[in-house]
Amino acid sequence: MFKKTTPEEDGELMHWKKLDRRNNDLLESFKDAEKISEDMDFLKKLHTDTAWQQLQLRTKKRTSKKTLFALTAAAAAILCFALTAIWFYTQSKKVDTQIIADVTGRHVNDIRAGKEQALLILADGQEIDLMDSNATAIDQQGSSIRKEGNSINYSDAQHTRLVYNTLVVPKAGTYKIALSDGTKVWVNANTTFKFPVNFVGNERRVFIDGEAYFEVAKDAKKPFIVDFNGKMVEVLGTHFNVNTYSNQLKATLLEGAVNLHSNQQSVRIYPGQMGVISNHSIDVSKVDTAKIAAWKENEFYFKSDQLEEIMPQISRWYDIEVIYDKNYKLSTKSSLTGYVSRQANLTEVLEMLSFVSRYSFRIEGRKVYVKEKIY
Repeated sequence: MFKKTTPEEDGELMHWKKLDRRNNDLLESFKDAEKISEDMDFLKKLHTDTAWQQLQLRTKKRTSKKTLFALTAAAAAILCFALTAIWFYTQSKKVDTQIIADVTGRHVNDIRAGKEQALLILADGQEIDLMDSNATAIDQQGSSIRKEGNSINYSDAQHTRLVYNTLVVPKAGTYKIALSDGTKVWVNANTTFKFPVNFVGNERRVFIDGEAYFEVAKDAKKPFIVDFNGKMVEVLGTHFNVNTYSNQLKATLLEGAVNLHSNQQSVRIYPGQMGVISNHSIDVSKVDTAKIAAWKENEFYFKSDQLEEIMPQISRWYDIEVIYDKNYKLSTKSSLTGYVSRQANLTEVLEMLSFVSRYSFRIEGRKVYVKEKIY
């Protein structure tokens, strides 16, 4: 049950509303059910501990304790939105995200999230746009390739010789594929994945440049090998993520066991570990597997990350160019923690990042400008 406010608290609220017209507009907006739902969704996307720390930092120099108390003690109908209200109130004093909105409140220069899209290149060079609704069944020299929704299935392929296809997933794209042995592969944005139509011989070898999540079908007689420029992950049947965006092979294991191979070196890793194969070594460390595989679950999940680690992920998913202020590298870096759906528009993601960090963002076309806030 909600607690009723006192006459003194009502007076404080009225005073706060008169301080700025936007304060009153904010409270009025909470009467709209759809707006309330949006605000609750936004709050759920934030890492609350980090958000509260940032809130205290932002309000310390420009908002009195009395005002904060008045706001948090406001009418019961908006009590659960106090954090959001304080955030919008403090943001109204300066332009943090600098995202232009029209009179309807929708962002004029927003960018939609990525989607399932890919180009399939057959062995003979034929290119098939998998977004084409007519590409439901693909015949390749007698082997049938089925398109099932936003994925393709090679389980009926019957080639007796090694024939390769290539799946090219662009920026702002993702795609799922089922290989001939039953292995499932989720392919992330800006990735090239080369694989045989049917596995022939004593191994199952695929090639990747980018990122993919694998659920490998077990076959003790045929090890499954993921190859990136001679750096290899070898498994019999397991769940793992491979990332080569940084020109290193990073393999993170969620289930089973895998062997990593490079330059005559071999290292086995276990669930909860990441193995990084560079040019001269294989390094193993414990990691948060939920964070590593968050993209597969359609989420951005940042945990004690630097902004320069986060923005490449956003750049790939929204197909944007990130431009840092000339003084950015000279500023004090801070680690960021938070999560947000990858289905969110770009402005929502940048609002979250701005809220839990010391950075502001400005969108111009498909470019995002980043600078440090001045408090």
